[in-house]
Amino acid sequence: MNAGYKFHPSGNGFEFYTAFGSAYAVSLVPSGEYFENNLLKDFLFRVDIVQTDPGPFNRFDLPVGITIAEILYHFFEVDDRRILFYICDPSDGRMKARERKFHYWYRLFSNSQFNKRHQSGSCFYFSYKQSVSLRHTYYYRTGQE
Repeated sequence: MNAGYKFHPSGNGFEFYTAFGSAYAVSLVPSGEYFENNLLKDFLFRVDIVQTDPGPFNRFDLPVGITIAEILYHFFEVDDRRILFYICDPSDGRMKARERKFHYWYRLFSNSQFNKRHQSGSCFYFSYKQSVSLRHTYYYRTGQE
């Protein structure tokens, strides 16, 4: 890929700055507390993407999406058992816009190693590098169906 911006570790994730003066933070937060009774809880992370500074220009910037995809590829390369979920926050009325952006980026940057699941009603998306179902993963980890 390598057409994105340079990103740097920051807190629980990464930050990067665009050629147009914007700043972004991509947080990858351990989130097993959402799934207390799930054997996969140690591998669950929430991704939060925040534009921390809009900069002087407000325009479409494709390298932003590329950079976020590179950060996520890096995240999964560290441990491919990780599962990532993204919540389309409805608090500011932009939930549908976030959902459209997520689908667009997923279509643009995903490959056969990634799977996406939608939990209807709450706009949760799960993306994980393994191409096995959660049920199969549960069986693999416990030996039980």
